[in-house]
Amino acid sequence: MKKIRQHTVTILSVIAILFGAWLLIQPHIRNHTLKTVVQETNQQIAETLTPEIIEENKKADVTYDYEDVRPVTYDEVMHARQNPENVYSVGEIVIPSVGIHLNIGAGTSNYTMMVGAGTLRPNTEFGKGNVVLASHFMGDYSDLLFSPLKRVSIGDDIYISDMQHIYRYTITDYKVVSPDHTEVVEQTNEPIITLITCDDLDAVNRIVVQGRLSEIYDAKTAPQNVLNSFTIAKLTAW
Repeated sequence: MKKIRQHTVTILSVIAILFGAWLLIQPHIRNHTLKTVVQETNQQIAETLTPEIIEENKKADVTYDYEDVRPVTYDEVMHARQNPENVYSVGEIVIPSVGIHLNIGAGTSNYTMMVGAGTLRPNTEFGKGNVVLASHFMGDYSDLLFSPLKRVSIGDDIYISDMQHIYRYTITDYKVVSPDHTEVVEQTNEPIITLITCDDLDAVNRIVVQGRLSEIYDAKTAPQNVLNSFTIAKLTAW
């Protein structure tokens, strides 16, 4: 009887250890799975793009009301891949230092920002004025969407492309602000970029990353290491 009890305790201990290990690794598995889903969705979107389509997408009837944005769940991000045609893509953003590589869609609908970044104002022109982009935050240790903005550093490069040019911005500012700090999205004469996401899952504050335009490359003649960072930048074929 004593041996049976000891055997039972051993089995239960092993089960508890395995369950604890699963709880530890499950978020990482989910994060990896969803990042793959987002990458595949971005690939689908990118493969259909041309410069002409991008110009048409800029005129799409979409929402630009960032105040209507709400936090989303992992399940919603997983299911968002089912309708990539609902994203009016106008380009792509890459931040090599933290692994951000996303489609840029026109507007700030929750759907657009579940599969990439969205523009906060109509007729956004890359390389001119304040290019404001937003996306969702999925957790401190997540690699999804704009979550890695928490890990950028001053001096890191941000690249965006509209299939005709690639624009390199250098990060000059990182701050956490309350939602009423709307001055960060105001238009400017200086060509800058502003990236916005939530600071936590409760969406209380906002992370704001800003950078100054450093260089503009022609998409067909940009350095190879820059071209290789993009999906829509099978640029040499354009």
